[in-house]
Amino acid sequence: MEAQAPTGNQDRRRGGARRQRGFTLLELLITLTITTIGMLGVLSLHLSVGRGNDSAARSAESVTVAKDTMEWLRSLRYPDMLAALGNIAPALGTPVTVTLPTSAGRAGMTYRRQVVVTMLSSDVATGSELIRLRVEVSWTEDGAARVAGDGFSGGRFDHAMAFEFLRTNREAL
Repeated sequence: MEAQAPTGNQDRRRGGARRQRGFTLLELLITLTITTIGMLGVLSLHLSVGRGNDSAARSAESVTVAKDTMEWLRSLRYPDMLAALGNIAPALGTPVTVTLPTSAGRAGMTYRRQVVVTMLSSDVATGSELIRLRVEVSWTEDGAARVAGDGFSGGRFDHAMAFEFLRTNREAL
């Protein structure tokens, strides 16, 4: 009687060489877990970059609001500027804060505007006055509650920026 060659099942039972025919369930689960962890990292990076871009866009928009306000004040004659700010009469060294109407930005963002006027010098003999105007713009991140107060108190989600310029009542200067 001739000996038959062992079949695949008989070969495995005898401890012979085993051919792999695919991936085991454990290998697939490990691969899926590693891929999921990697994708979560990529998603986190994507969200972080998106927030950074949004924050930069808000800051750039606030600069535009502040510059527009500043240029509007600079374009007015001195008495018209004081009238536009509520007919203020600043005293020497005492700042006067004027709250302007809010400015609407893109995506419904609201920017609060204030102007702080401080008289730096006053010469009674020549009738000249030198004032400093500080244009402040503040905003609160989307979905955050503003800290109570003037909006410039620096809560975690409150942001503010400012420009200053000097102005005199001498129109030629």
